[in-house]
Amino acid sequence: MLHERFPQVPRIALTATADAPTRAEIIERLQLENARQFVSSFDRPNIKYRVTQKANVRQQLEAFLENEHANDAGIIYCLSRKKDVYKRQKVGDEPEGIDISPDGNTLAACLEEENAISFVDLKTNKLVHTAKTQGKNPEHCVYSPKGEWLLASNEESGNVDVIDVATHKSVHLIQATKHPRGIGFSPDGKLAYIANEAANLVEIVSVGDWTVLEKIPVGLRSNGVKVSQDGSRVYISNGGDHNVMVIDAQAKKVIATIPVGERPWNMALTPDGKKLYVANGRKMCIRDRLWIFPRGDIYRPR
Repeated sequence: MLHERFPQVPRIALTATADAPTRAEIIERLQLENARQFVSSFDRPNIKYRVTQKANVRQQLEAFLENEHANDAGIIYCLSRKKDVYKRQKVGDEPEGIDISPDGNTLAACLEEENAISFVDLKTNKLVHTAKTQGKNPEHCVYSPKGEWLLASNEESGNVDVIDVATHKSVHLIQATKHPRGIGFSPDGKLAYIANEAANLVEIVSVGDWTVLEKIPVGLRSNGVKVSQDGSRVYISNGGDHNVMVIDAQAKKVIATIPVGERPWNMALTPDGKKLYVANGRKMCIRDRLWIFPRGDIYRPR
């Protein structure tokens, strides 16, 4: 098809170890009958073969990488796709957002079609609890810093469930403005930040009594939330404006806007707070933006 549409565009086929039948098939499929062929020896002196007795494959692989190729890049070939995934766990229908408890013992998964949250014990890899949500279509969930609460944003009903982790029950329903998405907590666990995608604002909620303290206007289709480790900055990704806004947590206002790729969504912040990585859905890439905070000032990346 490409050859027919672009007959003047040169084509080349490269392969490392193709035998004669494979080379013939490549020529036929790519219509390279009149092309020159260059075939060299299959001897690869740079490749070493070593056969070892299989015991604990995972431990053997980790030891091989750590002891012999700690700083190298490479490809690991698997004989079976079934073994590519270390463990599969059935949690329910259409799991969406997931989060791991601060102690690392439990995974929570939002079940959008079941209006529920599943809890998996990561030590035993077993489903231990399922909590029904009061709202409809939970799609994003976040543990509080100490792990006593789990907040789940509900796409269809436009509210946020408060799950008591100790009892695995929904104990409160936060009425968000419109279409809540991303959620973030302040490091001390006293405040929760909820991005409202259809309202273009972020709500600041008091943890415990679950009242809305403040509403901060942000960009179009606000969705992702990331709070810095010191709690001084809150980053909001705006999918419609293709940017990330920086909120001063103390002043409760937007102090900077970072242009990124199309449809920014989730974000990751380095521990020192100097680099913010943003996943851009439409551009299928991840960008990093360096921000420095000397004396409270903000500088754009070079």
